[in-house]
Amino acid sequence: MPDDRFFFWAPQAGAEVDLFWQRNGKNYAAEFKYGDAPRRTKSMTTALKDLDLEHLWVIYPGQESYGIGENISVQSITNLDRLRSIFGVVDSA
Repeated sequence: MPDDRFFFWAPQAGAEVDLFWQRNGKNYAAEFKYGDAPRRTKSMTTALKDLDLEHLWVIYPGQESYGIGENISVQSITNLDRLRSIFGVVDSA
């Protein structure tokens, strides 16, 4: 994994994201949900604005991957290759 630093973000207003990181001068975040049909939340909208996110991914245990708003995508945990790409994991082999 690159030398990116990952953070949990939660201001006092109650919004939060499970994982926040910066890469190449851009901000990204990921939320992890257990539900079978994640939806856009007020917390996601706040994070997009307050953190100036390039993109927010919602990762869940379902099978489908789809968009739920501008710069927000739901990503299946079963698609490991796509998740590796999102988080910048590079094979050392």
